[in-house]
Amino acid sequence: MSSVAIKVEGLVKVYGAIQAVDNISFEINEGEIFALLGPNGAGKTTTLEILQSLRKATKGSVCVLGYDVSNNKNVRKLKKEFGVLPQDFNAIDKLTVKENLSVIAKMYDKHVNLDKLIMTLNLEDKSNSKFEDLSGGLKQRLGIAGALVNDPKMVFLDEPTTGLDPITTDRINHLIKNITFNKNQTSIIV
Repeated sequence: MSSVAIKVEGLVKVYGAIQAVDNISFEINEGEIFALLGPNGAGKTTTLEILQSLRKATKGSVCVLGYDVSNNKNVRKLKKEFGVLPQDFNAIDKLTVKENLSVIAKMYDKHVNLDKLIMTLNLEDKSNSKFEDLSGGLKQRLGIAGALVNDPKMVFLDEPTTGLDPITTDRINHLIKNITFNKNQTSIIV
């Protein structure tokens, strides 16, 4: 039986007169892929940022991997368990795919085998290509690889297919569904 990876109850985020997140509640189990859906401006990115302890909730409770994210005491430890693809992912233009992953890997105490990760995301033939030379879809795959480099328990993918053509979008969605990291009870929220 899986345990709860994320529990959100009555989450509200207000910026002045704007209510960006309006009283949402949900649970995500360990090993689950969860899609947070809504139109532009619905508060999806704000919600993800609250889950990652990047923003404070106005009201409500948020528990991620057993920790209350409003308590700064455990945030550093908790963030080591996260893998993140931000909405506006970018990497170092002049570095190759493998070099960019190496830079990301050095930010963590532990990381997965980079060659295996490159293979998992079908980036082998682009391993030595510079970031600036990659297509939009390949850049997104590199971003997803970067989010998985530390073998996280919780992966946040903020709009991983934005701006991509339908074929590349389908490939990215297929990759997300088939990431073998789920055997370790990794939860993914997109």
